[in-house]
Formats: sequence, structure tokens, C-alpha cells
Amino acid sequence: MSESEKEARCRQILRTVTSDALQATPAILWTYPDPTKEEIPVDPKTVAKGAPPAKGAPPPEEEVAPLEADDDPEAGGLFLSHVWGEPDWWAPLFGAGQYNVAKQLQVAAALQRGANRGDLLPPDRDARVWVDCASLPDAVVPFDHPLEELTLGTYAMPIKDLKKLIPNADRPDGYTILHLNEEGYRFEGTMNLREWDEQGRPMEKTTPQMVEWEIPPGWYHVRSAEVIPEDRVSPEEAGKKRKLRPFAEQMRAWSNGLHLRDEVWVEFTLGSIRAECMLLAETMLALHGGLLAVVTWNYFDRLWPFVEWVVYCSRRGPNCVQLASDHFVGAGLVELQRAIRRLKVENMGVRDERDRELLLGMLKRMFKCDTKHLTQGYVKPKDGRLTEAIKAPITDYSAVERYARVTAIAVFAHDAADTANRVPGAGDEQGWAALAGELGYLDLQAALKKAKPFDWDELSALRNPELGELSEIRPPEEREATFDAYVEEWWTGKVLPVLEDERKLAMR
Repeated sequence: MSESEKEARCRQILRTVTSDALQATPAILWTYPDPTKEEIPVDPKTVAKGAPPAKGAPPPEEEVAPLEADDDPEAGGLFLSHVWGEPDWWAPLFGAGQYNVAKQLQVAAALQRGANRGDLLPPDRDARVWVDCASLPDAVVPFDHPLEELTLGTYAMPIKDLKKLIPNADRPDGYTILHLNEEGYRFEGTMNLREWDEQGRPMEKTTPQMVEWEIPPGWYHVRSAEVIPEDRVSPEEAGKKRKLRPFAEQMRAWSNGLHLRDEVWVEFTLGSIRAECMLLAETMLALHGGLLAVVTWNYFDRLWPFVEWVVYCSRRGPNCVQLASDHFVGAGLVELQRAIRRLKVENMGVRDERDRELLLGMLKRMFKCDTKHLTQGYVKPKDGRLTEAIKAPITDYSAVERYARVTAIAVFAHDAADTANRVPGAGDEQGWAALAGELGYLDLQAALKKAKPFDWDELSALRNPELGELSEIRPPEEREATFDAYVEEWWTGKVLPVLEDERKLAMR
């Protein structure tokens, strides 16, 4: 599949939420649903109108409408990348405050900063965000995963019922999308099977066959469809009917083009939109104008956010990353730098082990992750068999790990430059240049050391710095804008070229 075709598909299944809706959602949004948690049974008498709560019972939680994503074919918004779980040492560093509340406040602040930058979002368009809890559909069945099953079921029904199930589409091609609500869909019908003689003439007698099936709720797309023999449609006639060309045409357009009567039966298969989103994750990422990265110190301990970070930086560039971490840097700075030091692909975790192969495959396709087979032992000869070597595949992820470290250090240093102390002798206040040198990234260290917040602040204060004290003093807003311009000049002129060289070293 070409990149343009992948992008076209992504635009049809891309669903985002508005920035305002995301900011207005309570902090409970960031609590990962625990499927193993048992619901506490409730006595109907205690929830009757006016009945007092049971003694010792917690106060009832306010019902919160789920955050719902809408179709977003224009794309170009922000892709929110985060870790669900609370990092270790949260309470000692930030007190007993709730992690979810702090995360919600941090996301809201970063959304505002991202929208105000002007270079991450399309002009004259409301800020929209891809966030996994709303934009990525839930699994419809346990085996709904692109590396397990792409076809989730086969179903048969007459055209008249199919028209009620499959909605009309605005365009003749693309995904035939089926969205079933909480009740799903259940079908019952009778198919009349008829035998045909050698000359293809119908026999008089038919055999009724009951057809029953059920589709669970969720988001689907039609993977295949064809006319099947039944009653007045012979096997020969059914075989002449052209099969559906998925994505090249909508199912309703296909059936209308064949002029199928309402009583004709068709058989179709379904796949999930979730699997499509996961298969197209690389292209889906690159469609977004900015990566909103909520980088806590367990961010690079998880494989999904790590892949999102390196893929986005390599496809769109580190300059399109908006950090949502400035609230965590203070007390958690040392933990963030430790996280970058210990970054190692083989140690990263996933909630679903099936995701690991999918994500590692993406890294191997894009980056220099060569695999060698190392001999770990031998099988002794037996029953005429010769000695066999036991070899295990070992993949070297050091190139992509290095790229992740250098981009993370640089982006954090860029973010820190805006909030620097701006006092003499306080260079590299947060130690990012020192960390680059410690890890052996000397070119990056040299570029980061060229950040001069104190000098930039002095130059920003004067309209004509060459006149010294005789120069007119800038007003505060203009002074800050000038300081920001110095920061961006350093970032684009000194740091980004180093990161581009690192990208070329890491990519295939």
C-alpha cells in the first residue's frame, strides 16, 4: 500500500475530540478501566428515591458522560501521547495529591500552549486532539487484534435487511463503516436452498435453513462481500456476480451497481476499525501537526509511547513536539533524567503482549534494528541426527534508543530555555547539556551549551543593544517576544541540525 493510500484510509477512520471538550473532562478520564475489578452489588432499596446511603458507604460519584470523538477527515490536530499508570515515587515527590488531577491540569496547560504556538495546528481551525481513550475504538471481541484476526466473522442476509444495517455513504469509495451501539445487532432469517440439475434448471423443492447470528457492539468495516446461491439464484449466476472490492467501493454502491433484488442473499465479512487504526499507526501519527507528549518518568518505560515518540520525531520532527511535563520537571527532574538513562527497548512494558510484536516490527522497518542469530548451545546427536546449534535471534535496538535519548534531551532543554533563571553563572540550570555529555552525545552537548538565557534576556531588554544604556527599554510583552525569538534562533540554528544528523544515523 502506498503512503498516499494509507493517508487516505487514515482520514476516513480518524476520530478526534475538541481541545475544549478534553479540558472540560474531569480527571477521572485518566483512570484506566480495570477489567478485573468486580462491581459491588447494590441493593435496589438503598438507591430508591429519597433513601439515605448505607452507613459507611462512600459518596456516590457524579456521572460523567464519556468523551466521544468525532470524524476528522481534515486531520492536522494534536496527537496526545501518555502513560496511563502513575509513576513510582509520585507520593514522595508530589505529596498525597491525586496523580490523575495533576495530569489533567498539565494536559490542559499544554493544550493551551500548543494552540498558542501557531506552528502545530492548521490556521483558522479549532484545536482537535487524538486521545486513545476516545479516538481508538474498544476491542469488539477478545481476538480483535491485527496480529491475531483481521476477519472477525462471516454473515449472510438478504439485500432488504442489509440496506437497514449498512447506511448510505457520502462517497462511493472507501471504508464501509458499521457502528453498532451498546445493543449490537442480531439477525434471524430463513434461507431457502434449492438444488439445480445438470442443465442449470431449478428443482421444484426447496429446503428452508434457519440463519441466526449476532454482531457485538463496536466499530467495524466490511472486508468482503459476495452474492450467494439461494432460491432463484443459481450457483452459476451467483458466481458471475462481481465481488465487493473493499475500500475501492462502498457496499451500498456495490449492491446498487449490481441491481440486486431485495430478496437476493449476500455473504459478507467484517473487520474492526480498531485493528485498522493499529495497522496504520505510523501514518496516523504523521498526519498530526503536533505531538502532545505527557512525559512522566515512566513514559519511556512503556513501548507504545516510546514508539509514538520516535516515529513522530522521525516523520515530523522534534520541533513539532509540545511537552506536557513542565509541572513534573521540578521535583521529578532527577527521575526524568534517570528514565532517559535507563531507556531500553527490551525492558519496556505493554498491557497487551500482542502489541509488542506489532510495535517492534514497526521499529525494525523504520530504524536500523539489525537482528543476528547467536548460538546459545547445541543439541547432542541422537538416532542418526547430527549436532544442531541452538540459535536465538538478538535484535540491536541501540540506534533507535540513541535517537530517543538525544531528541528527548533536546526537547526538554528547549522547553527549559523559556523558563531559565536568566541570571549570571546559571547556565544549564536543569542539567540537560551535562546529561548529553555524560551519555557521549558531544555534538548535542556543544549545541545545548550555546544557550545563553542571561545574555538573551539582556539583549531583549534593549531596542538597540549596541547603544548600551542609551538604548530605549522594551515593554515587558515585547521583551518576552524578543527573548522567545532568541530561543527559537538557537533551537533551529544550533540544535535541530544536530538532531537531523542523528535521525539520518538512526533511520534505515
